[in-house]
Amino acid sequence: MGKLTTIKNRIYNDYLMPSRLNEYETVLQKLNQEGYKHITFREYKKLLDTNNLDGRYFINRHDIDTDVSTAKEFFKIEKKYNAKASYYFRLSTLDFKFMKEIEDYGSEASYHFEEIAQFCKDNHIKSRDEVINRLDDIKKIFIENFKIIKNGGGDATSNNMLSW
Repeated sequence: MGKLTTIKNRIYNDYLMPSRLNEYETVLQKLNQEGYKHITFREYKKLLDTNNLDGRYFINRHDIDTDVSTAKEFFKIEKKYNAKASYYFRLSTLDFKFMKEIEDYGSEASYHFEEIAQFCKDNHIKSRDEVINRLDDIKKIFIENFKIIKNGGGDATSNNMLSW
């Protein structure tokens, strides 16, 4: 995809694309009608570890890359349908108050691990072997970001929010 196409798509997605929140609400409504249980990734892992999977599950993941306000609208709709979801925030979208609200409700809020991808982009790395050779550098960046998040989170770091 060319740079111009990327820019065009970004402008459309960020400013021109119509809201699809009504469609999202319809999906949650239909899942409830079909008897699905809405669970987080954390809950799924517990069920898997204890061999307690029964029934139908829907695991909803939101990567909050740019728009926290839309994430808040997702959350309102989920509460309306007693649905849970897993939210993953980037460094640029961390909202500790909102993350705490998500966790207090019973959904999951955590950090969207982005260090490997960003490091590869910044250093023009294209191969798996190059990534593996640079893992120590990437881990250092992750640790620094973790410290920033933990220090900036106050109470938000409690409740298992930074579950990694």
